[in-house]
Amino acid sequence: MGETVAPAFPVALLLPLSGPLAEVGGSMRRAAGLAQSSATGGGVTLDIRDTGGDPARAGREATAAIAAGARLILGPVTADEVRATVAVAGAVPVIGFSNDPALLGTGAYVFGVTPVQSVAAVLTHARDENLSSLVAVVPPGAYGDAMAEAVETLTPRAGLRLSGVLRAATGSRELEVRLAALSPPPDAVAIAHFGDGLGSVAASVRKATNAQMLGTVQWLRDGPPWDAALEGAVFATPEPEGFSTFAQAYGEGPGLLAALAFDAVRLAATAGSSPAPLRDVLHRAEGFEGVVGPCRLYETGLCERELGTLTIRAGDVARSTGS
Repeated sequence: MGETVAPAFPVALLLPLSGPLAEVGGSMRRAAGLAQSSATGGGVTLDIRDTGGDPARAGREATAAIAAGARLILGPVTADEVRATVAVAGAVPVIGFSNDPALLGTGAYVFGVTPVQSVAAVLTHARDENLSSLVAVVPPGAYGDAMAEAVETLTPRAGLRLSGVLRAATGSRELEVRLAALSPPPDAVAIAHFGDGLGSVAASVRKATNAQMLGTVQWLRDGPPWDAALEGAVFATPEPEGFSTFAQAYGEGPGLLAALAFDAVRLAATAGSSPAPLRDVLHRAEGFEGVVGPCRLYETGLCERELGTLTIRAGDVARSTGS
């Protein structure tokens, strides 16, 4: 008689496959498929549903997925979608891809890399490089507020002096003037911007100061940031070797959210293969391995991570010294 094979673990994957985040959702779906095909044991069955980036639709799709048998929900992507999903999930765990720390304590696991985790990684690098002072440039809005709070809290703990937090929607002559007016000039400038606005902010910083530029893991959200103004910048990143291996399997430079989707599906496969209660497995002390680095989930919803740093050099990246 052949060996009994454990049944696949039913998992819902809520992604924005239409709407303004459709490209991101598509890359995450592709990464999830890679993880599913490489899962060991019974593996997972993925019930992939399109949220369209809309919280109300995310809630409806989560309800339908649970009715169809899903025992774990991965996603959605935005904080508002995650809140709507948790509201209908009941006892089914929700591992959201948002990095919004305001979701902690709501019942969701915050699987995205939080501002605190990114800031801690680059401040460790700054301390190891004997930098002594820092100014942060953050965008307006909730994300910028969270980044400002992280910088204000962690900079003194790292032994650095915080010279200020400047808020700017994008790079500008005004930002250059404000940076150049700082006295004494800072040793480092932490840039919280990412995506389309990153290059212009970096250019303004470059014109105003010779300070070391530091960035967050969000710089990888849409793939590697190879703007010429970022030459020499150091940014928080998943463990470089593991992420590089994943990128090779993916076939091109994946964004951060694609890597998170891959890790979440592999985590689900591991959790589903255990006979122990699901929540107990999710909170296991040894945590889970992933291409974004080892992580451990807590009852509060925190996903504890360890990040490294990379330096942008001549259109490529290299492991940063001191990290």
